[in-house]
Amino acid sequence: AGLLARVDEQGDAGRRADERLAAIDAAIPRALSRVGLVQFQAFEDVGGGQSSALALLDASGSGVVMTALHARAGTRIYVKRVIDGRGEGVLGEEESQAIAAALAQAAYPSATR
Repeated sequence: AGLLARVDEQGDAGRRADERLAAIDAAIPRALSRVGLVQFQAFEDVGGGQSSALALLDASGSGVVMTALHARAGTRIYVKRVIDGRGEGVLGEEESQAIAAALAQAAYPSATR
């Protein structure tokens, strides 16, 4: 009887694990899986390429591109949405490059079982 109870517990644990794996499989396409970073010199009086554009995208190419413009007087940060690989609104050259770099990476493949 004790052995049968443990077998039933293992069956229940296996079903719960399958449910968790199915939830993870469903979430993978929305997870950030593509990253593109471009560093550049935004202003001539500030050297060293301290400004950056960072694209964080999911498998469909949606997410955000964040740009930090470093100047002597301070740093400004801008965030723009990206939907299906296209930015909302006008993108700067470096933002477009960061998105292109992120899209060039393979997204996480969906799990097959």
